[in-house]
Amino acid sequence: MQSQPKMYALLRLAACAIVLLAWSIPALAVSGEDGAAVIRAELEAWTQAFNARQADKTCGIFSEDLRYKFGEIPDRDYNDICTALRRSLGDETHRSHYTLDLREILVFGDIAVVRLIWTLDESKGGSSVTVRSLEPGMDIFQHQKDGSWKIIRYLAYTSPE
Repeated sequence: MQSQPKMYALLRLAACAIVLLAWSIPALAVSGEDGAAVIRAELEAWTQAFNARQADKTCGIFSEDLRYKFGEIPDRDYNDICTALRRSLGDETHRSHYTLDLREILVFGDIAVVRLIWTLDESKGGSSVTVRSLEPGMDIFQHQKDGSWKIIRYLAYTSPE
């Protein structure tokens, strides 16, 4: 198991690589402010849908080309996350609530890098015990032809509060 400093070092290294890649992409017609506002709204809508247990709406923020890394698990894709979200949100014995702490949105043409921390509060039905974990991460969004922004890559890790 990796130590927290190693995980954060890996996350910082990935962020640097992404920013360098994004700087090499020519800017398109999307302004940084417009893109950031749309992404912020997408993340807030996702949070509301998750907390309302609307599994059908939670997959909409992800590109079907999604690849992601969460903690120690191997790389996963769109089908993996949507299956997990449907299962988790459909389990009436499990309560989950996310709070979004949006740290930064950097827009480079049709690519955006989002640095954030999710706070997840979880409890099992019938229990008064709530477990809180922090999930620092980085999402890479891509501007879609329909004007939306979708997550194409993300890295996240969990840590107890």
